[in-house]
Amino acid sequence: FVVLDRNPVNGTLGFVDRFVDGLEGVDGLDGPSALAVAATASGAAAYVSNLENELAVFSETLAGPAPGVAFVEAVPIGELQSALAVSPDGTLLYTSNRYDSRVTAYERDPATGAIGAVVAAITDGDPGVDGLGEAGRVAVSPDGLHLYVASPGENAIVVLEAPLPAPEPGAISLGLVA
Repeated sequence: FVVLDRNPVNGTLGFVDRFVDGLEGVDGLDGPSALAVAATASGAAAYVSNLENELAVFSETLAGPAPGVAFVEAVPIGELQSALAVSPDGTLLYTSNRYDSRVTAYERDPATGAIGAVVAAITDGDPGVDGLGEAGRVAVSPDGLHLYVASPGENAIVVLEAPLPAPEPGAISLGLVA
């Protein structure tokens, strides 16, 4: 995982840092497969899914005595996630899984970028669900109300209703838009 700095005036890139799986406590970078970046209160968080069935979480700090990027943790998320996306309000991280034909929503703390529990999941073949075969890329509508999932196994783009940022206890569902 390489961190670059971009000059906002001319667009040139400069090397800042790099992170290697297994070095200096970094974990979760063996075979990176997807990347998402989202704002936090102190900068940004970057998420990298990988072949280790984990999500490597990095945090950017813009203020303080040592601004920069740091490895935070590796969170188990299931095997081979195809894509990652963060809700516009920053409260959810969505993953798609090509091998399990599934889309999952995880809690995300918009202030720190920390990832929490699964709040919703939908799989091709669930009651009333069809079209998520080999769920690939996932995008969130700007208003956060819908997910768009490219499903190469079904030659389809599936539109899902996004879960509310704070679901009721025990409510784990994403709704398929008819």
